[in-house]
Amino acid sequence: MKKGMNKIWSRLASLAVVFSLLLCVIPFGVSAESDGMLHGIIVDSSYNASLASFSPDDPENVTTGNPNPTDINISAAEYYHGNYYCYSGSNGLFYVFSADTFELLYTGSTSQGVMFADMSFDYSTGKMYALIADSYVSTSCIYEVDMTNGNTVKVFDSANLTDPFGERLNLLGIACSTDGTIYACDANMLYTIDLEAGTYSPVGSMLVFTQNSPTFSQSLSFDHYTGTLYFAATYYGNTGMVSDLYVVNTVNGISTRVGSIGSDCSLVGLNCAYTPDDLPAVEPTGVTVTPSSGIIQVGNTIELSAAVASNPAGFAADFEICSIEWSSDNEAVATVDAGIVTAVSPGEAHITATVETEFEGVPYILNGEALITVSPEPAADVTIHAIDTYPSNYMNMFEVIGFNTYSPQAVETEFSSAGNDFLRGTAYWNGYYYYCTGSNAMYRISAEAGSTPELIRNTLPDGYAAFNYIMVNPVDGQAYAVSYYDFWYVSLARLDLETGEVEMIGTLENIGSMLYGSGIRSITIGANGKCYAISADNLYSENKLYEIDLDTAVGTYICDVDIDEFVSGGMCYCSEGNCLYAVSNTSVGGYMLYEIDPEAGTTVNLGSCADMGYVSSIYIIEDIDPIPQFTIGDVNNDGQINAADANLAMRMALNLMEALPAADANEDGNITAADANIIMRWALNLG
Repeated sequence: MKKGMNKIWSRLASLAVVFSLLLCVIPFGVSAESDGMLHGIIVDSSYNASLASFSPDDPENVTTGNPNPTDINISAAEYYHGNYYCYSGSNGLFYVFSADTFELLYTGSTSQGVMFADMSFDYSTGKMYALIADSYVSTSCIYEVDMTNGNTVKVFDSANLTDPFGERLNLLGIACSTDGTIYACDANMLYTIDLEAGTYSPVGSMLVFTQNSPTFSQSLSFDHYTGTLYFAATYYGNTGMVSDLYVVNTVNGISTRVGSIGSDCSLVGLNCAYTPDDLPAVEPTGVTVTPSSGIIQVGNTIELSAAVASNPAGFAADFEICSIEWSSDNEAVATVDAGIVTAVSPGEAHITATVETEFEGVPYILNGEALITVSPEPAADVTIHAIDTYPSNYMNMFEVIGFNTYSPQAVETEFSSAGNDFLRGTAYWNGYYYYCTGSNAMYRISAEAGSTPELIRNTLPDGYAAFNYIMVNPVDGQAYAVSYYDFWYVSLARLDLETGEVEMIGTLENIGSMLYGSGIRSITIGANGKCYAISADNLYSENKLYEIDLDTAVGTYICDVDIDEFVSGGMCYCSEGNCLYAVSNTSVGGYMLYEIDPEAGTTVNLGSCADMGYVSSIYIIEDIDPIPQFTIGDVNNDGQINAADANLAMRMALNLMEALPAADANEDGNITAADANIIMRWALNLG
């Protein structure tokens, strides 16, 4: 039966070539020239993104352009007028990048969705659409996208619709033809969509995912120069992600595979770099100041730039700035000169750029502003160190970096090393950095520049999926690992740094659900011996600070943490300031440093430290005197309990020598003759 079905699929695929040539729809009124290539954004298995181009006849031969300079996980994208409009699956934010340089042009607001499948621009109406799911278990609906800020409005609700097979309709791809027909597909079928009626019409089976399940991010797109509908269909194969290019017949839905696009990657934002001849000019509407907000400390500076904007942004020509004036509404907090803002005292100041430009001979005077927050000085002047596991998007190397709490923007590289695969948990202890890799090997490397990594063990112990965090208690030198156990439960275990062996403590409890970005986001052990963790109850809930009992793996809530972003860049304890420092991912390719008072529950933003690729742990290297370890009764610490220890305890009871905690045999906080008597009984094996 299986052999017969394979023959059927083979014959249908062969027929599809003929149908595709005979029945493709050619658009009308198009006179712009095509470069004959398809374009898009290649996203590899580690979520690195690069600009990509390839011939529609030879998709395996991909020419890659500039890599994404940020660490944004691009899930869906669409090309329009020289720019890529994108949504990130990791934070839900809207981004616009240059299609030529991949430069980040501006960042919009957070979408109401959490998963993004595909996007398409309708040239007949000038509207952008996106397929967005508003939860991890819901279906994708069609939203209209405001291209200036990423705000969305639902225009097609598929939540209660079923496909022709009786299953719920879960759309994966969307494409608008030149004449405004909206096509969409799920894992089986091609449809046309009527937004006004809220209905769909099946076109036919695409015969794409016959043996593989699709990933969520797909890309369905028209070549507006030829009228050909292409589908970059991504699924997980035996060797990683596979993105196959198909030609889709818009009459019957039959799809013909052309080949794979690159290897172990997905492709989003598939497009033909279409530019119609009649692209309208739009008058300027305002000024965009970049960055639109910033946080700096007293005495530090930040540089702002200004550009004329229009609505929608993609229609704008290049507006010449005839003149520009900068001003501050609160010079007691921050002053500005030629776009350079200087922080004066804690508070907020609105920095305004007043720009004069022209459009079709008419002068325009427009304003734009940025909100600058000046934060107070940090509690301690210390250097924070981290392992940057993703510098400049290079996967097989890492850098040890450092920055000061007074000037976190000035990130300096201390040394670089080969990376042995991408890194997961990292820790510093006693002159060495320890780290675990994605292939579950464990290494250490000396903190001295020029050192090479030393292998500790090749694989993790049975049952452990990955060491996401490793940390060391500076009080006694005991290391710990936070790991997925049995590929589901998040556990705490004692870790031997010399051998990589672990001893399970238990499943972490009372610190979040551990699903979809919730659970532990940063964790550390301070010089006070306390284990602190920042966690959350669900993906978008508030960050919360917990103390974790290292003997039971049970968390105790301390306070809410006033940080809006994921605190995924690590956390460390500072003895000098009796505070915690935490680094959050700001969702625009950089990181922000925060100071947390664990007792008062207050949080201070100390500014950005953006020149980092990816960090998950930070450290303050302090000279700490470990708390002496002792055995009660062994007063002279010789490993034995005998009459000599009882004699010393009696001398301490008589205040003839300094008291030691090992002499407090009954652990009542006092050293008396009763303690000396107990120790003598232990020495005589009488109790």
